Amino acid sequence: MAILIGDTAPDFTLDSTEGEIHFHDYIDGSWAVLFSHPKNFTPVCTTELGYTAKLKPEFEKRGVKVLGLSVDKLEDHGGWARDIEETQGSALNFPLLADTEGKVARFTT
Repeated sequence: MAILIGDTAPDFTLDSTEGEIHFHDYIDGSWAVLFSHPKNFTPVCTTELGYTAKLKPEFEKRGVKVLGLSVDKLEDHGGWARDIEETQGSALNFPLLADTEGKVARFTT
């Protein structure tokens, strides 16, 4: 069975650009937006993440935490983060998770 809107998201632990993230501890009862994107440097994801970085203060006002999820390696996120800042005019200000085995991206119950 797939995860549906309103279900409690499964817990996971992954490395991120801001250190190891234990999902349930990180969100700590808050709402969360988890952007799952296929790979670094994809054009649509680049614009979405850049725009989300610009909107982060609005998410924070509403108690929402933002995370990005990619199947690329953690060490590859730095170049993409610089590209996002350069092309979108906004630096990433939320963690990018490294789901190199695709475990979170493919999770089903």
